Parts: sequence; structure tokens; C-alpha cells
Amino acid sequence: MHRPAPDKPKTDPKMATCHPLRVLLAEGNLVNQQLAFRLLEQMGYRANVQPAKR
Repeated sequence: MHRPAPDKPKTDPKMATCHPLRVLLAEGNLVNQQLAFRLLEQMGYRANVQPAKR
């Protein structure tokens, strides 16, 4: 059985205006770090990126 892909969640670029946050992004996996950074950026946030130490 094939199911259609779920609708892509929409990001609100004004989210940061309504809900201001300071974001520290600490992720050791570079791909995950870039993905999280882009999602935050699309919502209007600026993240300080700190690579996680292992």
C-alpha cells in the first residue's frame, strides 16, 4: 500500500517576532546542524552555532 507524503510543514518567517528567543545550536553532526540552522533561519531566528564536543 502506497501512502501519499504528508503535507510539508510551513514555517512562519514572523515566528521570531511573536516569540522572541535566543538560540544556541550545539550539534555534532554537520548535516543536522545545517538543517536546524536553516529551519531556524526560515522562522526568523538567528542561532549561535557551537559544534558539540564528543
